[in-house]
Amino acid sequence: WYLNVTVKVKSARPNEANRDLGIDLGLKTFAGFSDERLPNVDAQRFYRDLEPALATAQRARKKSRVKAIHARIANRRKDFLHQLSTRLAREY
Repeated sequence: WYLNVTVKVKSARPNEANRDLGIDLGLKTFAGFSDERLPNVDAQRFYRDLEPALATAQRARKKSRVKAIHARIANRRKDFLHQLSTRLAREY
């Protein structure tokens, strides 16, 4: 089942005009913004410190440990993206 609901809500910030933000995604810098007040976001390396542990677990053929390390890396990436998108949505 699917339900779509449309609700009209007054703007949370009626005094501020809506601002536009351009985002340029890249490889070396994760994101660059058109607003000069925001610094560029560098590309994160979520797996670099867990790489030795992952290699050791893979060589030892410990599937559950490998799965746990991959889940930890994925959680770090999701947390970073969630915090960045929430900050941008609140500000713009």
